[in-house]
Formats: sequence, structure tokens, C-alpha cells
Amino acid sequence: MHGKLFVKIFGTYLVIAVIAIGIVGLLAGNQIREKLDQQIEAELFAYARIADLLTVKEVAQRVDQISKITRARVTVIDRDGTVIAETDQDALALGSHFDRPEIREARVRGKGTATRYSQSVGEEMMYVALPLRKGDQITGYIRLARPLVEVRRSIEEFTGILLRSF
Repeated sequence: MHGKLFVKIFGTYLVIAVIAIGIVGLLAGNQIREKLDQQIEAELFAYARIADLLTVKEVAQRVDQISKITRARVTVIDRDGTVIAETDQDALALGSHFDRPEIREARVRGKGTATRYSQSVGEEMMYVALPLRKGDQITGYIRLARPLVEVRRSIEEFTGILLRSF
């Protein structure tokens, strides 16, 4: 009799513990992703603001150097949306970038950001864009993009630790 009662109580607590760990894992995973996304976005915008100190031509000549420093894909777009420099040479043939969400937002708000799946890279990417200016005139845009594989990996590691702790 006591054995059956123990099994029922233990089973109930086990189910409650599994549900609680699942909820904590879900909530914490979302918090981790949000925080890492914010950090990546802030870092990319900081790099883009530094690039704004250069002319469009200077930025276009230094895309590989900027890419190495920022650990990001770099696209330089003229004021009409034409890609004039890109670290991924295949992307140069992709046509106008004027209607990309981050560029549209940068035109309207002075900075733009988007997270979406990149067909050319085959990864979920975070994009940030800023107008490049000469005085009050927009002369082009710089767009930095970083794959979010690091974020996904961090969440998977956290989930693994959470599961092993149970």
C-alpha cells in the first residue's frame, strides 16, 4: 500500500519537474536568443557607424578588410540600390538591394535591421544597414550581415546543459 502511494507521489513530482524544466528551458532559451541578437545588432551598428566616417568609394575598396574586422558579410550599395561592392562575389549579381527590408528601413529611419533566411548563404542572418553620407546627402548604404548560427549553437548548448542537469 505504501509502495503504491510512493510511486503515485513520485510520479506526480516527476511530471511536475519535467514540465517545470521544460518551461524554464523555453523561457530561458528565448531570453538568451533575444539578448544575443541585441548584442550582435549593437556590435554591427557600431562597426557600420565607423564605416560611415569613410566615403562610399573608400568603404567599397575596403569591404574585405571591414569584413575581417567585423566578422560579417559586407555590402556597399549606392544611393539607387545598386550593389557596388560585396564580400560575397556571387551576391554582386543579385540585382538591386533597394527593396531589402533593412535598406528600406535605413532610408526611412536612418538605420535598418532585419533577421531572415539568406538564399545566397543558406543561413538565417541578421542584417543591419546605415546610410553613408557626405554632409546632408545620402551617397549610399553599408549593410553588414552575420549568420545567427552562433546564437543557435548557444541555445543548443544551454538546452543540453539543462537536460543533463535533470
